Amino acid sequence: MISENRAALVTAPMTVLAPSAALAVLVISLNLVTDGIARMARAVAVDLVTRDYVTVARARGESVPSIVWRELTPNAAGVLLVEFGVRAGYAPILISSLGFLGFGARPPSPEWGLMISENRAALVTAPLTVLAPSAALAVLVISLNLVTDGIARMLGRSAERTP
Repeated sequence: MISENRAALVTAPMTVLAPSAALAVLVISLNLVTDGIARMARAVAVDLVTRDYVTVARARGESVPSIVWRELTPNAAGVLLVEFGVRAGYAPILISSLGFLGFGARPPSPEWGLMISENRAALVTAPLTVLAPSAALAVLVISLNLVTDGIARMLGRSAERTP
């Protein structure tokens, strides 16, 4: 998921600057994009550049932007969407973790990690106050993964039909 070094990069700005939900979203999104999506995009591009259809496009005299737009982008979209779905699933969990630790949104804000943290003392007497935000977080992460996987499958099927 996220390494210890990345966890330090997420919590360090939150301790130095005033913790807020907007700062948490910014820090986590920057860390997740540089950690996985950019690296995966490069790996996919390096693999696709060696394919025959790119060689044929070069032989036809197409420009580099044209090759990127017409050949690489449709073939990389499925893989990058799945990677985005995984990373997008990490983001709410990390934001809730920061809220649980007290680095996220402040108490009047409705934030799932903060709700879980504030109500964990009442887990025995009122378990719904902890289970409801936990279930909402789980449903969000699963939904993000299913939606991006479905879109990637639709793009994969449409790419197979084009000549």
